[in-house]
Amino acid sequence: MPGSIPEPKMNKLITSLHLIPQLPEIYSFFYPLSIIPLITPELYSKYPFFSVTRELDGVTIVAGLPQGEKGVVVDGQVRSLIEFEKHDVDSGRWFGPWKAIKIRGPLYLGLTGILHEFLTPLRKAEINIYAISTWPTDYILVPAEKLERALTVLREDGWMVIQPNEKTELYSKTQR
Repeated sequence: MPGSIPEPKMNKLITSLHLIPQLPEIYSFFYPLSIIPLITPELYSKYPFFSVTRELDGVTIVAGLPQGEKGVVVDGQVRSLIEFEKHDVDSGRWFGPWKAIKIRGPLYLGLTGILHEFLTPLRKAEINIYAISTWPTDYILVPAEKLERALTVLREDGWMVIQPNEKTELYSKTQR
């Protein structure tokens, strides 16, 4: 637009905007309110990534499965992913596996345009996403089979991708 002020370019190299690929495979499940799964404190400690969102018509659970685990605790019992495939659509839906990319954070709540800047190259590369925002940071889930492509696209766009140290979850190795 004539006379509009151009937006300043975001500095993607500042530490809080570094990207950290996460290890567990992540699945999302949607249930109508009539069959809300039993959510207990045990679930919060069991899964390395766990998010619950209640809406007017249902509840969405997003859980990162520990490596090698082929099921999720739902309605108080372990259900395998194969069992979910056989379930009637009315009893719930699941999607996955996803892989998460964490924006390192913490993100100052006054920052604007971070998700837009992050998602634009993924949109151009036709990589679908599922975003989850938390108080200190954002997680962008991409289909597991597209993770490496997504990281390549983001690196090419100027984002710094770092790997966590598996023991301490400190970020020791950088990649460009």
